[in-house]
Amino acid sequence: MARQKAQQTGGRANSRPGISKLAPGGVFGFWMDEGHYEVTQDAAERFGFSSAAVDILRDASQDPDFYEFTIPAAHSQSDDAVGLIPPGVARDQAEEAAIADYKAWVGGCVSRLMAATGQAEIRDAL
Repeated sequence: MARQKAQQTGGRANSRPGISKLAPGGVFGFWMDEGHYEVTQDAAERFGFSSAAVDILRDASQDPDFYEFTIPAAHSQSDDAVGLIPPGVARDQAEEAAIADYKAWVGGCVSRLMAATGQAEIRDAL
């Protein structure tokens, strides 16, 4: 059903601006049709990735939930407390800090990838 809705709304399961296409996490995600796995597959297929690459990307999209669940940067999120800060300068600064944390997290992933591939440790790189 979500896939049909996504087709009707130009690829977005929810056509309202600012609303995520992804299902909620935790136990609620089991009742939804699309999550990181499916959204990643859809995006990779649209960009023409091979089926082997799509498989790797789908699996990798779940890694933060499996290995770094409690790290907000691994999910491109801010700490929960940021949502309690009233709109204004303090909240903007907290959101910018979360963006910087995410960029640093991605940079760390890329550094580990480069180090592993430099040593021909492809399994570790993946």
